[in-house]
Amino acid sequence: AFRSHSYFSDIAVGVICGLGACGYELAVQAAHQILAERN
Repeated sequence: AFRSHSYFSDIAVGVICGLGACGYELAVQAAHQILAERN
């Protein structure tokens, strides 16, 4: 099955799961922080 293997787990920094619509906002905030720390 497609979801039985994660193609991004080797490069993922984190996982947000089970937070509904709030998960999208948290993901954007986390991505912003991670990218800011890299520069």
